[in-house]
Amino acid sequence: MFRLVQLKAIVRTRFGRCLATICGIFAISLVAVVGFYGMCFVFRAGHFDILKPRPNASEQAMSRHDALCEASCRVPTRIVFLGDSITEGWSTRGKQVWESEFAGLGAFNMGVSGDRIQNLLWRLDHGATDCATPAGVVLEIGTNNVHYYSADEIVRGIGAAVERIQRLHPNTSILVLSLLPRDRPESRARSIVRQVNSQLVESLKDKERVEVLDVGKDFVDAEDEIPTYLIPDLLHPSESGYRQLAILLRPWIRRIDRLGDPQSSRGGP
Repeated sequence: MFRLVQLKAIVRTRFGRCLATICGIFAISLVAVVGFYGMCFVFRAGHFDILKPRPNASEQAMSRHDALCEASCRVPTRIVFLGDSITEGWSTRGKQVWESEFAGLGAFNMGVSGDRIQNLLWRLDHGATDCATPAGVVLEIGTNNVHYYSADEIVRGIGAAVERIQRLHPNTSILVLSLLPRDRPESRARSIVRQVNSQLVESLKDKERVEVLDVGKDFVDAEDEIPTYLIPDLLHPSESGYRQLAILLRPWIRRIDRLGDPQSSRGGP
């Protein structure tokens, strides 16, 4: 009888420990799930709102912003290129194309790698174009937002960037580039890109001196695949990709160059 009582006590103790362990695991899991959804709520509630200006978290990006602001005050600028690493790439992979196509036109590259829409909004609020009085702005932004936001949010964000530029430079013409295709055709990122590009023209149609250039269709083949000679990593253009972009930009750039020239009566094609 005594042994039976001992056995029951042991069973209760072990069961209790097992139950406590299970409860502990459940509690930890519950905290993790609540924490995850709490972070999601914060994200959606506005802490990372796409319309809320935020500095780029990269120290290198912030150093580049400061350097660009300083450099832009030392040179006359007629056309400003604003954007992320694709725009910054005009100074690396696309450098030769830039030199032959745009450098002699008073073009200035304000691209910063890693920038999302909210980072560009912050840069515009902190001197990115303060020293410039451009006749035209080429805006390329949004691809770094596709993994975190819906197409509607990205379109609103691009619209906010356009409005910010217009407020700073009310007489400036703006060319908004559609998002370049990225990743595989079946990926979520590519789907978001397609949705954004399909909405851009309609969303900006009522804004004065704003045009949208659909560059995406020239960077995919008949099967909607990205030719690797144009975008080798399925995100950043090669030199050939920048040459293709330059061809697409050329008519608008030449038109703006004539408008921005104080002696625009010179004529020409």
